[in-house]
Order: sequence, then structure tokens, then C-alpha cells
Amino acid sequence: MDEDKEQRPSCNCKKTTCLKRYCQCFQGHFFCSHACNCKGCWNSEHRRTFVEEHAELRLKTKPGASQSKDSALAGEQRVHGKGCTCNKSGCKKNYCECFKKQVACTTRCKCQGCENSYGTGGKGLQGNGDPGGPSGQPDGAPDGSGGSPGGSGESAVVIDEELLRPTEAGVAENVAAIDDPLDPSTYSW
Repeated sequence: MDEDKEQRPSCNCKKTTCLKRYCQCFQGHFFCSHACNCKGCWNSEHRRTFVEEHAELRLKTKPGASQSKDSALAGEQRVHGKGCTCNKSGCKKNYCECFKKQVACTTRCKCQGCENSYGTGGKGLQGNGDPGGPSGQPDGAPDGSGGSPGGSGESAVVIDEELLRPTEAGVAENVAAIDDPLDPSTYSW
């Protein structure tokens, strides 16, 4: 029994009344104890029926709320249950949920340019949720490698003609009056 008390979490909740998953005690299915520094606590032994009903209600509304975001695949390979959505970090920094948990990115992830090396021994699972490949670009689109205009590391600029159409009358004439857009003397202000 004393061994359980040593491993038992203690919380510091101030506004959640210890009935949300942010409370370490509630999440671990423990009642708060004297070791906790919580304020306005409702997660106590004398409110057992209320706490159990509340926990049951939370499980009904959010079935996976008490489970870890990590899940196991066959072969004991751990993966992140929800997946990451990294755009610029390449899944190489702690911003990435998968990298932080030291698991490989999977098809559940919506990351672009994945370089997560956990669980694969290489460059991660290429094409994990990307539309056309590891760069996140559709097949045939410039990805900044090989024949891009500025050499490696730069990507080609794609201009959407729809965005360049003037929305108000007279805007096209004002734009046409500017000969060199980089010359400040041609600005009207």
C-alpha cells in the first residue's frame, strides 16, 4: 500500500476542479491526496460517486480520452495515434509529436518533407500523407531540387493568376502606371 502512495501522482490544479484529463490524479484514476497542491478540488474520496459518474460521462463523450496518444502496431512498433502535421521542421524537432515520442511517422501523419528517422533506420516513411511524394508536392511540381531556377535549396515560385486580377475598377490603370515596381520613385505615395 505504501508502495502505491510513492508512485501515486500529485497535482497542482487551480481551475479545473481536478475533474479534467489535465489533472494527473484524475487521468491516472486516483483521488487527490494530501500531497496534492490543488485548489477547489472535487476529485476526493467523499465525492466518489460524483467523480465516477463524471469519469464515465467523459469516456462516453470522448472514448479515447483516457488512452495514450501512442498506440502499438503488430511487432511492438509504437506509432503516434493521431499523427503529426509538420510543415517546415521536417519532423526533426520536438515540435513534431512523433519525433517527441520517438516514434516513426506513418500514413496517419500529414507532414511535408518528412525526415523522421525513428523506427525506420533511414529517412522515415516517405510519402506519409503527402500528395505526391516526400517533398509534399504533386508529381511533376518543383520541389527545390535538381532543375529549380536558383539551384538546390530554392523552390520555384508558382503564381496563381486568379489572385492577380483586380477587384476594383481603376486598380489595373494604377498598376500599369508603374514602370518598374522596384524603383521607389514610381510609387504614388
